[in-house]
Amino acid sequence: MAPISLFDRLHFEPADNGIDFSCSDPTLPTDGTNLVVKAAKALLEEAGSTQGVKIHLEKQIPAAAGMGGGSSDAAATLLGVRDLFGIDIDNRKLHELALGLGADIPFFLKQSACLAEGIGEELTPYNVKAGIALALVKPRQGLATPEVYRALNWPLTQKVKLNKLPPSIGGPESACAVLCNDLEAPAMRLMPQISECKGFLREQGAVGALMSGSGPTVFGIFEERKQAEAACVAATERDWWSFACNTA
Repeated sequence: MAPISLFDRLHFEPADNGIDFSCSDPTLPTDGTNLVVKAAKALLEEAGSTQGVKIHLEKQIPAAAGMGGGSSDAAATLLGVRDLFGIDIDNRKLHELALGLGADIPFFLKQSACLAEGIGEELTPYNVKAGIALALVKPRQGLATPEVYRALNWPLTQKVKLNKLPPSIGGPESACAVLCNDLEAPAMRLMPQISECKGFLREQGAVGALMSGSGPTVFGIFEERKQAEAACVAATERDWWSFACNTA
């Protein structure tokens, strides 16, 4: 798992009591079901604090896109509320709180590339070169992660897959050599447009393309940033969401 230069922005300020949460995306819930609210509540309860907090989320990462947007927001909330009130909590306990909220959230506390094992909580630092050019393309509709896992329909026991990753990812060529996502095929059955996005990126000059996470976002790896930007312009003309970025 590697961070990229696409991010949401969260604003925190003290409040008299409770958690007052708002979001620039009107389609997202702002009640207790939102991961940001859950994260703020979990941290304040762990600290035994009755302090209130006002949080505003400016959304850039699409929801239900397979890029960990909600997980990254929850991790940022744990760190932001901790720093806002100077809460004394060690990294181990913060990791536990993050894992209790979601399997992907501990990764976003690290803020650097990691080899993620287990359900995502076993994290080992991993080197991914910064600045690899990417074009992100997504059909307008989202895809629910549980639905994709149900479509995968694996039996309860699986043969152990050996880790075949190289010691590091040094550029587009080494990244393309290890592209694999077991969730891609079932996601494509649910949403054939994913296959269209993948083929489109290759037509635009991507040296490799793969679905991100549980989809439906597809990322194309390019030799140059200007190629990724041109691909995103072309994707927008097809009424797809797109964003040119790079590994961070």
